[in-house]
Amino acid sequence: MIALASWLAAAPDTDKVAFIALCGVLFSAVVAFLSSRKAIYINSVTVERSKWIDAIRLNLAELSKESRTLNYKLNTINGFFKSSDHIIYIDHVNELTALIRLQLNPRGLFDKNVMVLLNIIPSAAQGVDSRDIVRLDDLLMSHSQWLLKAEWEKVKFEASGILRKCWIWCKLGIHSRRYRNFCKGEGRLL
Repeated sequence: MIALASWLAAAPDTDKVAFIALCGVLFSAVVAFLSSRKAIYINSVTVERSKWIDAIRLNLAELSKESRTLNYKLNTINGFFKSSDHIIYIDHVNELTALIRLQLNPRGLFDKNVMVLLNIIPSAAQGVDSRDIVRLDDLLMSHSQWLLKAEWEKVKFEASGILRKCWIWCKLGIHSRRYRNFCKGEGRLL
């Protein structure tokens, strides 16, 4: 560093200007490289999170459809409980609940309650009395909507600049508090 300072002091003005220009070019290249790496990372994370949101939304919709169809058949078709079709529905409900559980974070605030409901639904679907199936499905859909909204806010958070991140972080905190209140009221688990 001392050698550089003594060279700059003794160098002609044209060399100093060239050196400063070279430093500027190198600094710009480093900043551009770091910015592009960050942009690639953010884009890949947000794309993957968006795919995950779509996948879990489709799986939850499929589970709801199967549960409600099972409920309808149990209530309208005599002897459906003892038929092989009932076993096929139970198998599909079990498969979907396992798949959705694997897509969730076991430590996530929203995810935990969805997993509790996913653990209950297959046993309710196996019973003769199907009244719980629709109630559980409604509750699952409500909790899932909270989960999906929070995940969408996380996508926006990851893609935002620093000022917008502060705003979205506050929104996520408010969303979490509202969800806790929801869980104490109409979203209370069994």
